[in-house]
Amino acid sequence: MVRTEIHDLYQLASLVFFFSKSENFGLPLIEASVTKTPIFVSDLIVFREIGKDLICYIDYKTITPERASEIIANYLQDSKITQFNYLIRSQYDLKMIIQEKLVPLLK
Repeated sequence: MVRTEIHDLYQLASLVFFFSKSENFGLPLIEASVTKTPIFVSDLIVFREIGKDLICYIDYKTITPERASEIIANYLQDSKITQFNYLIRSQYDLKMIIQEKLVPLLK
């Protein structure tokens, strides 16, 4: 997979889960950040070094799956930018823009 495909995948994603037990470097955090995709990660030191207090950490050792889903749902309910991004992506795809905006201009 080339870099542009990875970027496109992150950009298409509504959010990213990266629950790793160990990690040498937090490349997924950086990739998600570049595309402004919210990311939920394991509570690892390397992730905290990169993400500081600006991303959502879920400690898989102490937080139940039910509680993790509540944390994620609350984030999605509270994040206006995430809601707006989802709205735009779901209502304005390239095909619609071409058909409804560009084609009439060319006629």
